[in-house]
Amino acid sequence: VFGPGPASRPIQAERAAAMSKKNWVLLEDLGPKTNWSSIRAKALQALGKTAEESIVGGRMDRRKKAGFIEMRDEELAKRVCQELDGYRDKDAEKESRDNLKPWRATTVTLED
Repeated sequence: VFGPGPASRPIQAERAAAMSKKNWVLLEDLGPKTNWSSIRAKALQALGKTAEESIVGGRMDRRKKAGFIEMRDEELAKRVCQELDGYRDKDAEKESRDNLKPWRATTVTLED
């Protein structure tokens, strides 16, 4: 017998459900000196607490000036998105010769 059997179907369904959750926050238009630590700190600040367990992980794409934050659930992702959408990084603006755009934040799935 080839392929996954019936025992693996619940695991596949669970994985598919986890992948389609919008528990990721995509941040765009980040400044050239923005780093993961500052993004993480702003996300925690947006939640209004030092909820270390709220952030599951994340990464940056410097080439695209974007960052991705994986939150524990969709509700937390929405809250962070609402707080950080339109955020202006005053420290980065002081150091930059160019006018920096405000951050754009959207909730996305893992596939997006």
